[in-house]
Amino acid sequence: MNSPFMIKTWSLSTGSGSLSHALIRTVAPTGHLYTVEFHQQRAEKAREEFREHGVEHLVTVTNQDVCKNGFGVSNIADAVFLDIPSPWEAIGHAKSALKAEGGRICSFSPCIEQVQRTCLAMEEYGFTEINTLEILLRVYNSQVEHT
Repeated sequence: MNSPFMIKTWSLSTGSGSLSHALIRTVAPTGHLYTVEFHQQRAEKAREEFREHGVEHLVTVTNQDVCKNGFGVSNIADAVFLDIPSPWEAIGHAKSALKAEGGRICSFSPCIEQVQRTCLAMEEYGFTEINTLEILLRVYNSQVEHT
C-alpha cells in the first residue's frame, strides 16, 4: 500500500477496533477504511469510538455477514484484511472487492488449520505469491534499578 493517492481498504471484522485504528493511521489523510462487523452492537460501539477519536471521516463501519453476503462492492479495494474465524469463506468475496489490477489480502489466523484452508481457497481463486508468517511473542524480564 505504498501509494500517495486514495487508498481504499476493507477490514473484516471490526472487533475492538484496534486493527482498524492502525489501518486508519496508515491510510490517512487521503485514504479511507471500510470495516465490516458481524455483530451490530460492536459495529455501533466502533462508530462511537471513531467519532470520539475524531477519525470518523476516514472510516465507514457496516454491519453484515461478509462470508455469506460479500462486501457489496467490486473492483475498488487496494487491500482486504480478514480477522475472522473462517477467512477461507470470505476469499471469493475479498477477491471481488479488490481492484481488477490486483491488491493484497492479509488474513490473521491463530491455528495452522485455518491458515491451510485459507491458502487453499486463495489458490482456488487464482492468488499467487501466497506467504505465511508466524508472529511469536517474546516476553522480556525487565528490571528497574533504583539509585
